[in-house]
Amino acid sequence: MEVVSPWSKKRDYVIKQAKYALAGVREYWIIDPDKKILIQYDFEGEGIPTILPLEGEAGLNIYGGECKINLSEMAEWIDRFSEE
Repeated sequence: MEVVSPWSKKRDYVIKQAKYALAGVREYWIIDPDKKILIQYDFEGEGIPTILPLEGEAGLNIYGGECKINLSEMAEWIDRFSEE
């Protein structure tokens, strides 16, 4: 999971995503705090990313969706951090 900053967007969205896919990483999540979204890449699936708002929960595809991350809490944490 990556939380992108204005300085690392190209690296996170393009370079790391491609390198992780080639290296055999099974799943890659990018959180964009400016857009308040999660982009979830499932490299074992069709390769089409899923884009979700930072609300509710999201399940890791590599665990059949059973292992979940609370995106609402993540958004709150990011908001608090960015205010400092």
